[in-house]
Amino acid sequence: METVTFKQHARFGTLSRTRAREFEMKSKIPVATVAALIAAFERAKFFSLKDRYSESGCPDWHTDATSAQISITLDGKSKSIFHYHGCVDQSREPYPAELYALAAKIDELVNTKQWVKQ
Repeated sequence: METVTFKQHARFGTLSRTRAREFEMKSKIPVATVAALIAAFERAKFFSLKDRYSESGCPDWHTDATSAQISITLDGKSKSIFHYHGCVDQSREPYPAELYALAAKIDELVNTKQWVKQ
C-alpha cells in the first residue's frame, strides 16, 4: 500500500488583513490509483514544465484568482510547481492547459472534495 500526502493551503482576507491556514490530509489509496496518478504526471510532462506560472510566466493573467502548488517525488527526482489560476492564454483559457488538466485529474483520482467544504 502506498502512502500519499496531500496539503491544501488556503488564504483568506481583505487588503488590510490576511490569514492563512494550512492543514494536511492523509489517505490510503490503491496501488492502481497511484499508477494512474503517475501516468497523469507523465502525460502532463510535469518535469519539463516551468516551476512557476504567475504574472511573469503567463501569456495573460487576471487578478483575484486562486492558486495551487503541485509537487511530486518520483524515482528520487522532485519537482514543485506554483500555479496561479489567473494565468490564461490569449483565448482566456487556463494556462498551461496540461497543468490545469493534471490538477483536475489529481482531484478526481484522490477525491479531494471529501476534504473541501462546498
